[in-house]
Amino acid sequence: VIVGPKTQSHYEYKAMIIASSPTAILVGSQTAGTNGNITKLDLPGKATLTFTSLGVYYPDRGQTQRRGLRIDHIIERDRATLLTGYDDVLDSAIKLAAIR
Repeated sequence: VIVGPKTQSHYEYKAMIIASSPTAILVGSQTAGTNGNITKLDLPGKATLTFTSLGVYYPDRGQTQRRGLRIDHIIERDRATLLTGYDDVLDSAIKLAAIR
């Protein structure tokens, strides 16, 4: 499963579910850490306060909010690689899948 900073909320949860499979591998970089239910509270003056009202944890009680998912193979992308158009994350994921 390829993840990164744009992996947020519901997709982090889906990645966690897939990652629970013994053959799954999370590849990429840190996710947003923005999963969990949200609650909106209307305040005076037409203001609204939005906050997380339900936490999401790993079975060992490890927290995911503000931390993101546990990545099996971290691939840090750099500017030079991005400018070439080469997708090092996808290439790494394909190589890792071939090994499995």
